[in-house]
Amino acid sequence: MTCPFRLQLITSEETSDDELVERARIVLASVPKGSVSIHVRRRSHEYQDVKKLAERMAEVCALSGAFLVVNRHVDLAAELGAGLHLGKPDGAMRQTIDQARAANVDWISLSTHADEEVELALSVGVSAAMVSPIFATQSGARTNKVGDAVLKTPRGLSALTRASAIGGGDLAYIALGGVDALLARQCFESEASAVALMHRWNEMQIDNFVDEWAPLLSPGTRL
Repeated sequence: MTCPFRLQLITSEETSDDELVERARIVLASVPKGSVSIHVRRRSHEYQDVKKLAERMAEVCALSGAFLVVNRHVDLAAELGAGLHLGKPDGAMRQTIDQARAANVDWISLSTHADEEVELALSVGVSAAMVSPIFATQSGARTNKVGDAVLKTPRGLSALTRASAIGGGDLAYIALGGVDALLARQCFESEASAVALMHRWNEMQIDNFVDEWAPLLSPGTRL
């Protein structure tokens, strides 16, 4: 499966809309057309707030030829002509995928945290598996039902090679979790189609971020 980007930038919950849009504008103006995707993820926000940010990002993406992805909201992805990302598989996943296809959403990616979930992504015919966490992350701890911290164990580069062995050319593979510009090369060498970032692009000085990533996305650069 051909991936319409090499780097995906996921919006954080905490960063303001204005800052996110400005960061996206700066990055997209500094990289080759079609190399970067913006993924609008606002899981803790009301739908209308998500819609406003997605509409603003759609305008920025249209100006630069970037691929827009919306998290979870089928109707919004269809309205904006965007891709759709679905979280960890649940009971409603197949119905949501059917709804997306009926709404002519062509690109659907699915979060996968185990090889079995890559197999599921392949069986339901989505476009891409987001494989995570590859490396240790800033958000690498979660809390269990009694409030104790539980670390997410990095799956390593072998998770990408296993995913590729499972899905072959029928899926694209997006590496997420602790990726920086140096580790991105290792991800691509391990069969990743693209890498995705959340905290790094939201928190770094944006000029430093561009200096770090733009050379890797330049034509002729072998990742």
